Amino acid sequence: FFLMIRRPPRSTQSRSSAASDVYKRQNHHSIQDLISHLQNESEKDEFARNCLKSLQIASPLSLVLTYTFMQKAASMDFKSVVKQDFKLLCRSFTHGDFYEGMRAFLNKNTVTPRWLYNSVDEVK
Repeated sequence: FFLMIRRPPRSTQSRSSAASDVYKRQNHHSIQDLISHLQNESEKDEFARNCLKSLQIASPLSLVLTYTFMQKAASMDFKSVVKQDFKLLCRSFTHGDFYEGMRAFLNKNTVTPRWLYNSVDEVK
């Protein structure tokens, strides 16, 4: 997911509407909206396709939490963002998705992660 936070490469920016849309996070009120947009753009845009692949393997809970935090952080001062980021980081260790992701990462060839939620639509 953090792939989309970073500015797209220069070679992609000028020719990719999806890259600039993702970078600016325009008109995406939820992670579901962003995924839907990437699905529409992925047929014709490699950057959108790569972002979508990254999102599809990530923990749905982590995607929703991260996206929500990014939206809230846009209106916060730096000190508040750092405090909130630390709280989010500490709490991420308390749910099973962090450990499940590490387990799957360390056993790449044999394990598919079993996330707490199957999709971002299930996360409330």
